[in-house]
Amino acid sequence: MRKYGTEVGLTIVVSPQLVGRQKDLETADVPRDPACHIYVVSQANRISILPESVTIANGICKATARRQVEGAFNPHEFSFACTVEGFSGEISWHAEYPYEDFSLADAATGETIITGNVHTLLVALGVKPEWTQQEILYIGQAFGKTGERQAFDRLSSHSTLQKIYSEQRPDRETWLTLCAITDVATLSSMHPTDPGVVSHEEDMNHLSRIFKKVINNKDFNGHEGVAIAEAGLIRHFQPKYNIIFKNNFPDPQHVSLSECLDLEVNMIILEFHGINVHTAYGSPTVNPSGLHFPQYPLFEADGRASLLDFMEDL
Repeated sequence: MRKYGTEVGLTIVVSPQLVGRQKDLETADVPRDPACHIYVVSQANRISILPESVTIANGICKATARRQVEGAFNPHEFSFACTVEGFSGEISWHAEYPYEDFSLADAATGETIITGNVHTLLVALGVKPEWTQQEILYIGQAFGKTGERQAFDRLSSHSTLQKIYSEQRPDRETWLTLCAITDVATLSSMHPTDPGVVSHEEDMNHLSRIFKKVINNKDFNGHEGVAIAEAGLIRHFQPKYNIIFKNNFPDPQHVSLSECLDLEVNMIILEFHGINVHTAYGSPTVNPSGLHFPQYPLFEADGRASLLDFMEDL
């Protein structure tokens, strides 16, 4: 059943802005614009570099990284240009057990020039795809009444995060991803031979209401958009430590969907862009990927075909 001549879906783009371990983010410059109201807790296999495998000569660093999977360490030899802007002397590599963090120092004085994390370094250099994979364990949001709270504000004392740490396997490390809604757009389909059951005037009024309430209203990117994005991502990834939304999104009883249902938005489509941070996110039920596009028709239960059904017909 097609109600409107122009059926409209809503696309919400969720983009990771910063990825790190909790200790990294505590000293990082957390992005404030766009605001990071959504957070992802994930785990990845530990990656380390034994100091004795590192050689630095003529500005080139060669080393062997190790990815721990249970009791085994999978090696990966790599090299990169080891230079620091503004420093022309010899550089040395320093690391302490468990060798997951490192520092580059002035070889002559031992003075630290720069510090880093092995996992982040390897991902930035473009290692094997499986080395960039992270399993999502929990998804949440922090907003407050007017958007004053951001994701990291809540994570500093989050009980579920502490539970994840307590149950962490020795071969894995817990990571936090701070995400922002970077775009809200419409996707529509028109079918000249099937104008729907309402009049052309009603159809145009429907389009006008959607654009006025959603697309031309930045407030939608706030609490309502954040709540929909959080619920949709939970439903998609089925994270181990989430309970709400895992099996009942979308649901007409969800307050976050009330405006979309009142406006008769045909479908919610989420875009989750892990590719922005060179990370393939997955879960036991979803294959790891840098891009995810979960789709949620809102009126199928009422016998109204979804937006993508219309587009496939075209």
